[in-house]
Amino acid sequence: MGFFEKLKSLIIKPRVTLDGKTGVISTESGIGGYDRTKEFNSTYVSCAESLARHISKIQIAVKNPNTNLSKFKYLERIFQFSPNDIQCASAMWYSVAYDYFFAGLGLVYIEWDYSDITQSKVKRLWPIGTTKIKQMKILDNRVYVQFVLENKVVCDSIDNFIVLVRSPRSSSPYNVANPSLQKIMDVLATNDEGLIKAVENSNRIQFIVQSASNKSEKMIRDDQEKFKQRLDDAENVLYISGAEHITQVNNQSKYATSTEVSEWKKEIFYSFGVNAKFLDSTFNENEWQSIYEGAIEPFITMLSQEMTNKIFSIREFDVGNRITVISNPLQTASMATRIKVGEMYCKLPVIKPNVLCDILYLPHLESGDKEVQSLNFVNANKVDAYQGVGGGKSDEDNNDDSDDSNK
Repeated sequence: MGFFEKLKSLIIKPRVTLDGKTGVISTESGIGGYDRTKEFNSTYVSCAESLARHISKIQIAVKNPNTNLSKFKYLERIFQFSPNDIQCASAMWYSVAYDYFFAGLGLVYIEWDYSDITQSKVKRLWPIGTTKIKQMKILDNRVYVQFVLENKVVCDSIDNFIVLVRSPRSSSPYNVANPSLQKIMDVLATNDEGLIKAVENSNRIQFIVQSASNKSEKMIRDDQEKFKQRLDDAENVLYISGAEHITQVNNQSKYATSTEVSEWKKEIFYSFGVNAKFLDSTFNENEWQSIYEGAIEPFITMLSQEMTNKIFSIREFDVGNRITVISNPLQTASMATRIKVGEMYCKLPVIKPNVLCDILYLPHLESGDKEVQSLNFVNANKVDAYQGVGGGKSDEDNNDDSDDSNK
């Protein structure tokens, strides 16, 4: 084996299988959480979808204030445009966020490119739905995941996954369960089934007709068809003979009132950190800020930390490389609020004009990314000299002159 082949073998790890291995990682509801293949509560799904839509607008960038980032320039296309062969970046982050909020676990598989033996690079990012996970096991003090990727069963270390857990527990770091909501959703599902049955029954039998004399089965069926036709032909008056007695059937189905249903749905809203206005996009800027801080920002913080830890080596981390998830908390702010923020921003000693353009929905300036500094802040002892007052001498110069005259 040549030098380069040996070096490459050290970088490329052999395939790992979990067949027959022990140490299964268990979760309170099993890997995969809720079964999304079955009918599910629409309010729960809508909450997850609404949060995922807003998170799909995030921008991810590599930051380092100390060094040139040309080495990681290729990551910009992967993070912001084309993470894999079948999705754009917005679609992928939507998928990950939906898994995170719906099932409690969002996974992104990092596919590495080892073709360059001097440096391993990120090749693709694949969102792995919880239904694609076959098992998770501990092997040699490391966690391995067996999952399905492009119709193939793959097994790899958790180190090659961006792992986002919504409700981690000390006893179960990859917990995907939220048992507190299960009773609420069972009740809502039962109520929905009751409503459906009530509608079906109300459209099935509306009247019972009783005849005074006994009739054969054929005569009953013939009279039933005739009476149905009479009902269809009747407008305001239905004429019957004295030998017929009609009883109207009233639906006696019992189901929860709208007030009770609203209270149960609030429990779902509380678990996501949203409200009903968030689902129909009628929230105001203060409500958005609350939802951002309570539901969206924790996801963004965890994603930034996981991506930084999993993509950069220890040495790359030590020199200051960080992956930053950029989201705009002002995206729903009114123009009045944006003007106030812009005025406050302009009072800073150093600003970027294009930041102000973004706040006010203005087009970027050609040199707007260059920092500019305000000259309204000077040393307090130099104010007179700066403004051309007192013959251009500062207080210190005047004091020096007075000292010389006293000598």
